[in-house]
Amino acid sequence: MVWGVFVAGMYTQAYVRADVGFVVGEALKAISRESRFHRVIADVIRWHKMYPDDWKRTWFEIQRKWSHEKECPDRAFDPFNIEASLNAAYIVLGLLYRQGDFGKTIDIATRAGQDSDCNSSNTGGILGYENIPNYWKCGLYRVENRNFDYVDMSLHEVCEASYDHALQMIATHRGRITDDSAEIVYQRVIPVKLEQSFENLFPKEKISHRWPFEEQNIDQEHREYRIEFEGNGIVISGNAVKKSMTFPIAIFGYMFCGWKLTEQISLPIQSLIRKTDIYWNYRLPEGKHTIKIEAMDHLYKNKITND
Repeated sequence: MVWGVFVAGMYTQAYVRADVGFVVGEALKAISRESRFHRVIADVIRWHKMYPDDWKRTWFEIQRKWSHEKECPDRAFDPFNIEASLNAAYIVLGLLYRQGDFGKTIDIATRAGQDSDCNSSNTGGILGYENIPNYWKCGLYRVENRNFDYVDMSLHEVCEASYDHALQMIATHRGRITDDSAEIVYQRVIPVKLEQSFENLFPKEKISHRWPFEEQNIDQEHREYRIEFEGNGIVISGNAVKKSMTFPIAIFGYMFCGWKLTEQISLPIQSLIRKTDIYWNYRLPEGKHTIKIEAMDHLYKNKITND
């Protein structure tokens, strides 16, 4: 949520001033100073002042201090982080170091890594459509009326909908709309409520490919999976896969914590709605635990795997 508040704040401030330093600073006022997110972005601003001609040094400082990941179980202990604050840092990195140059801005935001597609697109959007050189727009007309994959909307329709939403928001907040212009009432930035995720939670151990069955599966022959661990949270990664052309919509099973049935799990087989985690629980009491997954009766020609 905080990432959305910050990026939306930069978009709104971009209507008022072209100075990217102002845009970033004003948008950051919407984020609580006590939050990790605020500290990350404040560091990027500070490092930019320390190394104004060396974006790679600032990128290095971001990596050294903030690139650790604890939210994504598959990437714990790896040099990988796609959570919101780091991606926002890369957006700010591109904006501050190229001061309005569209091509160089998206170049830095892309080269920073991680979610490099959305980061570069957000930097470009903040700079504004009129500031996009024709070099970057020359092929748009050929695809702007083609629907995106999996949805019934084209780029042109998305832009029209976004424009309509913007006009509605301006009118809702006491702005004035004429035939050829819109006046926006400038509002003082108010920080949102402090919300922190995964406080006092740190990864302890990552166990890969240790299912106690042949091919690491829960299937018709091996109907349960059990693991013992010590801590206060666990994530079991995996998914349901089909073994024939006829298969149900989902595979179901039971999840036990100790001897207590905690929930029934559902694992959709279709790729568009599949789950990549079989089970997660970050609110266990500190101590030793036994987790057991037990399959229900209709695993015929299907299996649960963590391959």
